[in-house]
Amino acid sequence: MLSLAKLSPLLLILLPLVSSRILPRQFQLLPPGVSADGKCGPKVAANITCVGSPFGDCCSIGGYCGNGTAYCGAGNCVAGSCSGAALTPDGPQYSKDGSCGATHSNWLCGDKEWGPCCSNYGFCGSDEAHCGAGICQSGACTGTAPASGGPSLDGHCGPKFPGNKTCTATTFGECCSTFGFCGTGASYYFIGLGEYEKELSRRLKVLVKYS
Repeated sequence: MLSLAKLSPLLLILLPLVSSRILPRQFQLLPPGVSADGKCGPKVAANITCVGSPFGDCCSIGGYCGNGTAYCGAGNCVAGSCSGAALTPDGPQYSKDGSCGATHSNWLCGDKEWGPCCSNYGFCGSDEAHCGAGICQSGACTGTAPASGGPSLDGHCGPKFPGNKTCTATTFGECCSTFGFCGTGASYYFIGLGEYEKELSRRLKVLVKYS
């Protein structure tokens, strides 16, 4: 049997090209650097790629080649033919436990198993309670959040910030302070959406006028 070591350099270059045309993918001779065992990515010493391998073109966060959402989806894919941006230390970070959003390191939900939408409460899901307009803070949100009113998505609230958002049903706290931030405690409580402050100011002016 003729060994590959005895073949000319030209044949070694041509063999993968010829095999790719006449053999099923799983039987093709793979170019150097392409995974031959299904393992890939930074967890493999040579940082082997999946593109062109018989296992699939996406390298998952677990270090295995494959196709489909579990391998190619946003938040699941570290290299190859990712359907979204590949995971990098400096890029968007995705949920590790189903939590997400402003109160959880700004994690995204991506194509993880919990669902693609991050709700105001900071959890990933796929139903209207997670993806609905004004309820969804990131991900595959449905519709458009109202231009004015509705729950705050970033902790800002009241007339001092665009959208005049409320704090009700948010993870930031139920009350909007005079400075326009959601929270809890006495410094946040007496505000609503500024109506209490306005009414208090009006009454004080009346008392001063007639005192």
